[in-house]
Amino acid sequence: MLKLGCVYPHPFLEYFIMIKKMISENQLVINARRMWPYIKPFWFRAALGVFLTIPVGGLDAAVAMFMKPFMDKVMVDKQPHFSALIPFLIVGLPSYKAYSNTHRTI
Repeated sequence: MLKLGCVYPHPFLEYFIMIKKMISENQLVINARRMWPYIKPFWFRAALGVFLTIPVGGLDAAVAMFMKPFMDKVMVDKQPHFSALIPFLIVGLPSYKAYSNTHRTI
């Protein structure tokens, strides 16, 4: 147990130093610091790939999300003007997904 107010002027400074020591002794942090020179040249491309994965995953959910209005408005309510949008969605969403997926792997 730490004694508060012994050496440092602020009591939370002791906890900060203790947490900093625990983090620096963590094996994951030690290995990450050891591998950083090898990872650093590719960091931007890896972060860009992770960032571009988000729309690809979202578009998988968007296809299922657009099926409900299609079923409700076209099949149940018989609204023909809504069915004119379906071909654009069928072509547009997979095209955007392919575009995002291609740029994610570059």
